[in-house]
Amino acid sequence: MLSKIKVSDHKEILKCFSEEDGILSLLFFNKSTKKSSQRTNFQIFQEVEFVFQKIKEAQLPIVKEFTIVRARLSLLDNPINSLIGMFMAELLSACIGEHERNDLLFHFMEELGSDLDTNDIKTNELLLWYMLHLSQILGFRPAAINVELDSRAIYFDPLQGSFDVPQSTSLPKEESLLLNSLLHSYENELPMQVEKDKRIKTIQLLLNYFQLHVPNLRVPRSLDVVIDVLYN
Repeated sequence: MLSKIKVSDHKEILKCFSEEDGILSLLFFNKSTKKSSQRTNFQIFQEVEFVFQKIKEAQLPIVKEFTIVRARLSLLDNPINSLIGMFMAELLSACIGEHERNDLLFHFMEELGSDLDTNDIKTNELLLWYMLHLSQILGFRPAAINVELDSRAIYFDPLQGSFDVPQSTSLPKEESLLLNSLLHSYENELPMQVEKDKRIKTIQLLLNYFQLHVPNLRVPRSLDVVIDVLYN
């Protein structure tokens, strides 16, 4: 479950990533029943099994039945984890366009939801790890380099997705080295450490890189809150 949009008092559009069909939007009539006066409140990264029906007159399939497999209740109780989840759900919604099976993305979301629901996250840099992991799945994560082998070829060219000697499109040296440090930590499964004064620059750097490789990428609306809470 990635997002929901309220259309009317009793109608919502649910955006999900399904195991069989990839990205999927469903129409859900959120009404109380004879058994319960409570309305259903779907949350991000819940795992839900839907039974839906495609009706010729309706633009979207309509949910007939559902079962919440994993509710992710602990995620809701942790404001930091919830914020990371909100940001990643927005980023995933903006990055994914295919209506087809993608096991890597599906299992990434399962793992992400499970991590946010069960772990007591003690580092703000975990969000950066998730972004690098997503860029790997989407096919544009660059490889880290050994700076000592060639001290000139350390400038990152975001268009080419690689490090090289300085080009007109290269990032400045400081940003290139910062990105390389993150990539080195990611590839070697080491804790990511970013100095406080460089945290905002780091997340902006990664978002800019995503925007180059994902057409028409919308910046997550939760970015300002993420920066205020996690990166200031």
